[in-house]
Amino acid sequence: MRILVDANVVLDLLIARKPFVSDAARIFTMLERGSVEGVLCATTFTTIDYLLGQSLSEFEAREAVRKLLSLFEVALSTELSSLLLSRVHNA
Repeated sequence: MRILVDANVVLDLLIARKPFVSDAARIFTMLERGSVEGVLCATTFTTIDYLLGQSLSEFEAREAVRKLLSLFEVALSTELSSLLLSRVHNA
């Protein structure tokens, strides 16, 4: 199963935002185990990179983004539209 993950879910995990961090951690565990395939919007990566750059060292921020790139497929806006439309039609 492919899941589209919102930027806020990523932030919930990265900054341990309560009460959402445990749910976000479960999603990331499923991604790491390969139980689901994750998709992030391309703009989510730039947003996360910017926000992490404000609070972490450049090295730490880059490592976090590298980890995200290893876990998620990057979807361009046209791919997101197709993914969302297929979900609507299959519901």
